[in-house]
Amino acid sequence: MTIEILTGFFLYCSLINFGMMLLTLIVLSLFRKTIYKIHSKLWHIKEEEIDLVMYKLMALYKILIIVFCFTPYLVLLIIG
Repeated sequence: MTIEILTGFFLYCSLINFGMMLLTLIVLSLFRKTIYKIHSKLWHIKEEEIDLVMYKLMALYKILIIVFCFTPYLVLLIIG
């Protein structure tokens, strides 16, 4: 496996994951009330708690994308 192949892999991995994160943010903002209804029935939590959990999950997802996809891409660009 060459550096060029790995670089391309991590580039597409980063783009796909950031795209999925953007899509998730759009869905969360457009269907906020529906998401609240579903989650409050399933786990009996308040809207404020759902906001906090969703915010934390999106922050964690962003950190994981940066650490496991974007950073290796940058490193491969530097050494390539």
